[in-house]
Formats: sequence, structure tokens, C-alpha cells
Amino acid sequence: MATTGLLARATRGCALRLGGTRAPASLAERTKLEQHSLPAPRVYSTTYAYECSGSGVGASAKVVFPGRKGAQPHEVTTDLPKKIGGKDEHPQPVEYLLAALIGCEVSTATFVARHMKPRFRLASIDFDYKAERNGGVPVSLPLDADLPGSPALQRVYGTATVRCAASSAETQARVDELRRHTQARCPVHRTLAGVRFETEWLLKEAEE
Repeated sequence: MATTGLLARATRGCALRLGGTRAPASLAERTKLEQHSLPAPRVYSTTYAYECSGSGVGASAKVVFPGRKGAQPHEVTTDLPKKIGGKDEHPQPVEYLLAALIGCEVSTATFVARHMKPRFRLASIDFDYKAERNGGVPVSLPLDADLPGSPALQRVYGTATVRCAASSAETQARVDELRRHTQARCPVHRTLAGVRFETEWLLKEAEE
């Protein structure tokens, strides 16, 4: 009985002395110390601005993006298929949107792969994306009638084949993690939030 009482008094204190170091006795205190030991998350508040100028006639438009920090300006031209009034000499605006999605996802995935723990040894990603929309909505008449639907993209579908560096040991589960973080952070993907995405990211075994 005396031994039990001594043991209870010894463990009832706020801290124990272990090798001269004070150890926290409560879970709350231990949690607080562990939180202070974690690295503070990096928060970026930079606002990125984008600009372009353009002009067009008929179904075609030429758009110019000013160069950044002394770089040459970039220029793109849009067009439409012949059956809807264009000359079919350049990609359609919606096709550029699909291209923007691929470009944004691959650059975001590169960033995500570099910061995954352990680092994801990404070599490249091969995209095969397609998109669908209701083509009759934009040209429905009369103009003052209610639109019969939405002219927006309805769905984006296809595959992204993820290729890893040689001698890497990545898994499909890690590819799924890469896709999840990429799509959550990709500005173009998030801008298309109302679109139904049916894209599948697949692991391509590394080739020696």
C-alpha cells in the first residue's frame, strides 16, 4: 500500500526529470511543443497578372501577349472550322483552352513532384485529352429566347501517362497522389471547376 502511494505521488507531478531534461507531463503540453517544432508553412501572397491584346475579323483573331523582362512578345491566332464560317487555318479558341489545361497541369505537376515526400521522380507526362460541349447553344435563335442549355464545356476526358525517371520505384498510388495535388493547385483546372473531368492518370513503367 505504501509503495502504491509513493508511485502515485511520483507520477502526479507536472514533469519528470529524464537525464536533466524537463519532459512535459500533459498531452496538451506535448502537442504544443511538437507544433512549435514543425516548420512553418510557406504562404505566398503574390498576385499574378496576365494581359494580352488582339484584333479579329470574321472567325479569326490574332492575339499578342507582351514579352516579360525583355523577352519577345508571343502571338497566337485563332480560327474556326470551315463548316461554321472559318478557314480552319489555326486552332479554335476552345482548343487553346484545352492546350492551356495541359500546359498548366504539366508545369504544376513538376512543382508537386519536386515537393512530394519522398520526391516523385517525374520524367514527363504524355497527355491525350478531349473535350465536349453543346455546339448548338451558341448559335441558337432567336437571340432573345432562353438558351436551350449551356455553351460551356461539359466534360474533359482522356489519359495522362506519367513517365518516371529510370531506376525509380514509383507506384500507381503515388501517381494518384500526384494527380490529386496537381488538380487542386492548377489554375486552369480550377477555373474549369464546373466541367466534368473524366481524366485518368496512369503510371508508365520506367524504361532503362
